[in-house]
Amino acid sequence: MSIAYGTEQGVATISFDRPAKKNAITAEMYELFVARLADAAADSPVLTFMQGLASFEKPVVAAVQGLAVGIGVTMLFHCDLVYAAD
Repeated sequence: MSIAYGTEQGVATISFDRPAKKNAITAEMYELFVARLADAAADSPVLTFMQGLASFEKPVVAAVQGLAVGIGVTMLFHCDLVYAAD
């Protein structure tokens, strides 16, 4: 279980990696996600990233492969564009 963070060409990527539980989010993962958002906010090459997902003023794009349930679906409502695989 992890929340991965990386940047490439000024774009931050935060990924959930808990496939055995269909990426269901634990309390620990919520904390890690907030920590990764803080990493993105402090990372100056990253588009001045996020005061909060819902109030972010720049385009937010999500890519979903597999099931999205619970908070995973809720997060998608705050994205400007969602790509979903079959």
